[in-house]
Amino acid sequence: MRKQKTENFWQVNFLFIVIILAIAVLLCRLIALQIIDHDKYFVAAKDQHSMYQEILPKRGKIFVGTKNSDDYFAVATNRKNYLFYIVPKEIKNRENFIEQVAKVVKEEARDRETEINSVLEKFKLKIGESVSKNVTEQSEMEDSSAEDLELIEAKELLERRLRNMDDPYEIVLKDVDSDFVEKINKLELSGTHFTEFDKRYYPEHEFAADVLGFVGFKGDQRIGRYGLEEFFNSELEGHAGFIDGEKDTKGRWVPTGNKEEILAEDGCDIYLTIDRNIQFRAEGSLREAVEEYGIDSGSIIVMDPRTGAILAMANWPTFDPNYYNSFSDIKAFQNESIQSVYEPGSVFKAITMSIAINEGVVTPQTKYEDKGLVAIRDRVIHNVNNKSYGTQTMIEVLEKSLNTGAMFAQQSVGEKIFLEYVKKYHFGEILNIELQGEIAGKIGALEELPYNAVNYATASFGQGISVTSLEMISAISAIANRGKFMQPRVVSKIVKNGTGFLKEESSLGQVISAETAIKVSAMMVSVVRNGCGQAAAIDGYNIAGKTGTAEIAEDGNYADKSLHTFVGFAPLEDPAFSVIVELNNPKGYRFSSSTAAPTFKKIVKFMLEYYGIPPE
Repeated sequence: MRKQKTENFWQVNFLFIVIILAIAVLLCRLIALQIIDHDKYFVAAKDQHSMYQEILPKRGKIFVGTKNSDDYFAVATNRKNYLFYIVPKEIKNRENFIEQVAKVVKEEARDRETEINSVLEKFKLKIGESVSKNVTEQSEMEDSSAEDLELIEAKELLERRLRNMDDPYEIVLKDVDSDFVEKINKLELSGTHFTEFDKRYYPEHEFAADVLGFVGFKGDQRIGRYGLEEFFNSELEGHAGFIDGEKDTKGRWVPTGNKEEILAEDGCDIYLTIDRNIQFRAEGSLREAVEEYGIDSGSIIVMDPRTGAILAMANWPTFDPNYYNSFSDIKAFQNESIQSVYEPGSVFKAITMSIAINEGVVTPQTKYEDKGLVAIRDRVIHNVNNKSYGTQTMIEVLEKSLNTGAMFAQQSVGEKIFLEYVKKYHFGEILNIELQGEIAGKIGALEELPYNAVNYATASFGQGISVTSLEMISAISAIANRGKFMQPRVVSKIVKNGTGFLKEESSLGQVISAETAIKVSAMMVSVVRNGCGQAAAIDGYNIAGKTGTAEIAEDGNYADKSLHTFVGFAPLEDPAFSVIVELNNPKGYRFSSSTAAPTFKKIVKFMLEYYGIPPE
């Protein structure tokens, strides 16, 4: 009996201890859950009944217009594209699935490759690895047709995606359009899925590509690259919003629950000063120069000298921004007009003459004795072809493009004042046009102290210094605009939330007097009428212009290559536009009078007709 009581006592005590320990463990757990790990479990619990969704903004569009219309054309916009993926475990008949889907994938690959290859062939650029890889396969399978090979590749792609049938999903193609979606959906096969997204689209393809740039990737983020897309990326991309609220057990919004919402702010729309018709004409003229003169590269800029507005900016080579990732050489994206420097050659003589006339040290009728060469220190500088012309006026210096005459004008001014004017013309500095990647020309040879007379002598006719096409056309436009230098710009207005903000024209200063500008303009008309620029003449119009042919330096030495330039404006009395044509290394032509001048004429003739300017 006593033994039984003792056993009961220990049983009761053991049970009591177990209960106490259980309570202690429970209390510890409660303390951990409610106090120590409160934040952790609060967030976990909230995640089970809360829903957060980011709202992406729409990227702003870029527009161009035309002179005689209020209509604008979107040259950079957005369109719906799709990511195509498959869910292996949903596929019922693996062999039939591969057979059917491969046919559609093959057509998509062929269409895309054909379009990309046509662009690359057109612009003579190398194709990237992402375009095609079946050359070696074709050599190994000579008995198979190209269509058979494409179908085999498509099937192999799908088979690789279906190797693990337990994968939750497998991406097949990252970027397809609605036509592809429709073709796949018509197959009515289970396991095919699409995710919709906005993709940047350039409907005019190569049109102003160097100006626009493109939208590419930085990591996983889509951002603007090059041109306007990069320069105005923050304005174009807008600001994302979000919705933060509660959801039910099926993942649906609970209307009566707590909800925080911030709407996305779409990107700004940007309207350009570029005229669609003038841009097309400029690009067409460059393509013609490629075919006729075999140039390596080139650029054409058309500007309104009265406002600084860029009416066209064409460059060669160019690219299709819709397929930017198919170009392995990033030089394809370089804007020759603002990212390439060169020695301007004799076009700079118009600048030299404007400086000398404005300083009053020469007039258009001032004479000097041309002996064909001038010795400066240890250098002997010649005219082209080593010719001498005897007594010449400053007008004839420009007409015949005499190096010795340009030197005479510069030496009459002196080094210090000459440098001051070069800087007033904004050579050697960035002009802050609204495009990514602008660089400045180089005038360092003129800034060395003590002043080097040889450097100034060669600079007077455009050698030993470098410029960009934008710098050169802006300086010549100042002469056309009665001496006033206008800030170059490519943006007309920016529209944010329906409100437009105009980009006003602005002056960067009066470089030379209006009287000097008129005199130099008349001298440039004489170049086209009577001198080396006659290939640019148009009957009935006073066209001002100047030729320039400069040797191209490579590794510090001048190679057997030249750069041809023609710059000018029209009409003389009230210049409505200025144009620069820059052609790099034409084949079989020595002087710009045979290449750049005729190209300039084509554009000017179009401009006169387009603007409806009657003969003078």
